Amino acid sequence: MAKARGHLVFGRSRSANLIVIRGPGGPGDWDGLCTLSWVDGPGWVSHAWPCATRPGIPYLQAPINPLGTAMLQPGQHRLSHAIGLHRGMPALVQVAPSLPVLRDPDRDAHHEPSLPSTGTGLNVHRVSSPSALAGCVGLLGAHTEQLIAACRLLAGTEYQGDRFTLTLIEA
Repeated sequence: MAKARGHLVFGRSRSANLIVIRGPGGPGDWDGLCTLSWVDGPGWVSHAWPCATRPGIPYLQAPINPLGTAMLQPGQHRLSHAIGLHRGMPALVQVAPSLPVLRDPDRDAHHEPSLPSTGTGLNVHRVSSPSALAGCVGLLGAHTEQLIAACRLLAGTEYQGDRFTLTLIEA
């Protein structure tokens, strides 16, 4: 799916392909799938976990940023994330200076594609409910632990390095 949309798929040994697929749904839904795959020996290793990719209603109605709550735009965000902490918990944290986002300045729960912006702090982290997201990608705790463990396995290898490319695709 990523290659068909013109994105790079990393096929060298132990090079991570972190792909988030945003499906239909709305704020507060588990609307996506977070995948991590890589080549290991003669074949591919793949993992997938349900995730949430849209901000929750509480953050849409009362945004932290006066421009409106951010939602990551689809695309391949090269070397944008690294293993780190989000509120003291292991996560993939944004290390790119900024990423392209859509915002909802009128607080109607619909992001305005005509108002592109950039954002920071767009992490991939654990969340107990999709409503608790303020622009990040959220996974349940056990799924986040599995994702981080797999990323730790890959980090620092010959072709991977310590940064991960996040590709977001709209299904």
